[in-house]
Amino acid sequence: MKEVELGELVIDWLKTQKPGWEVFQEIRHSKYAGSPIADIVCVKEKSVWVIELKKRLNLDVIRQAENWKVDFRSIAVMLPKTTSGKDNARWWFTKIRYHMGIGTILIDPARYGPRVIEHKEPKLYDQNPYHQEGFLEICNSGLTKGMAKAGGKDGGYWTPYKETMKSVRSYIEKHPGCGVGDIVGALGKMHYSSEHSAKTNLVKNLPEIEGDWCRSETRGTYKIFFVREGK
Repeated sequence: MKEVELGELVIDWLKTQKPGWEVFQEIRHSKYAGSPIADIVCVKEKSVWVIELKKRLNLDVIRQAENWKVDFRSIAVMLPKTTSGKDNARWWFTKIRYHMGIGTILIDPARYGPRVIEHKEPKLYDQNPYHQEGFLEICNSGLTKGMAKAGGKDGGYWTPYKETMKSVRSYIEKHPGCGVGDIVGALGKMHYSSEHSAKTNLVKNLPEIEGDWCRSETRGTYKIFFVREGK
């Protein structure tokens, strides 16, 4: 079973067993490219709960969950099949709950009856939940809906760059032959640090990265942009 299928089981469980939480999938809390992405983010008023998903318990998933500084952190993993594997896993579940406050959600796709259970509830992380505001901002923005499923690896998650490109493409469609000065003049700096940075990055990225839909022509000393036909 693929991770995305395990994610679907966990999402269904959350919706039925934790109805007070709004569930989001594959969320990047920061605007910076390369920053980590949480598999599942649950929001209830001002509280945030991050769940990291893996088919097997390993040190990677424990570290991923521990690195998030939000109210609650959990891992969701498949239950090992062997008796020794189950005993070893339960030992780790107890230790990470006691020392790190990380909860455990167990997935057993072959089980008759409930196939997802919460083995250990997470403790409240009350030191400095500095990732909290970033998650709340993006989850409450409405921009992430329909972007990706938890456990998927297709890059479908929302990023500020993608949101910028949606706005830029819409502007070029309405104003074919526009230049970067026109775009930035109408849309502002978008997710870039300044208008100068926006112009510099757009004039480079539109033909190089967005060339599948964006066509450019050189007029004198500057470029003008069009949306390719049929794109």
